[in-house]
Amino acid sequence: MCPVLLLVLLIAALNSESSANLPQDNSGRNFIAAFPENIAYYHPDLPQNKVQITALHDNTVITIKQHTYDVITDTLMAGQSKEFTPNVGMEIWKQKISNLVLYITSTNNITVHAISLRDNSMQTALLIPADKLSNEYLIPQIPTIKGTTDQVTVEVTERNPFRLIIISGNKATTGNVEGAQGVPFKLEALQIMQIFLNKELELKAVKADQPVAVFFFHPCAIQFNCTCGLLHNMLPPAKGRDAQVPRSPRPGR
Repeated sequence: MCPVLLLVLLIAALNSESSANLPQDNSGRNFIAAFPENIAYYHPDLPQNKVQITALHDNTVITIKQHTYDVITDTLMAGQSKEFTPNVGMEIWKQKISNLVLYITSTNNITVHAISLRDNSMQTALLIPADKLSNEYLIPQIPTIKGTTDQVTVEVTERNPFRLIIISGNKATTGNVEGAQGVPFKLEALQIMQIFLNKELELKAVKADQPVAVFFFHPCAIQFNCTCGLLHNMLPPAKGRDAQVPRSPRPGR
């Protein structure tokens, strides 16, 4: 079996285990999300990011706030799913600190999938409701991907380090990304910090004084025939379990 296929199967298996660590009920009334850089911010195709929202009750009013862009509102009936497209400017590039947080509220419980799409690179993430976020997350071991993790440099997108995105909720938060060389952070409400997981830092865990959301990703991990695509997932709360790597991306650039 070829090494690429082995890697795909391994990551898929680990992702199924990670899904088991998520809260049993991923419905809620408040969600926070961010869209990471997909392939590269300078790619000629614009991102087509979306959120897919499913209502569990009739007459559920949805409100989507997207930083300084227009607020999106709609009403869904029980069992109805609908995709909403945020402004293209909501994709995060390489900024260390950003306010590009997507904040979703509803009058009744809903479930939310974030869909990151650019060209042929697509990833989805089932979002954890804000009231089920945690103060502590374990950082997955970085997978070995030939052409991506064996020659890391910030100068070439497919050879960038893996990254973390930490998103604060409705309260300001301070915390630390623990490791051989820890990275302290301080965020205002609904703010994002992006961290490059450089090998020498040996970062192991995120700890904060308020609940936060944490995403683990690579914008353009090498795949088939020299293509690359987004690899990302929303990390589950630590809860004493080992962290897992996200699912394999589908072919991209």
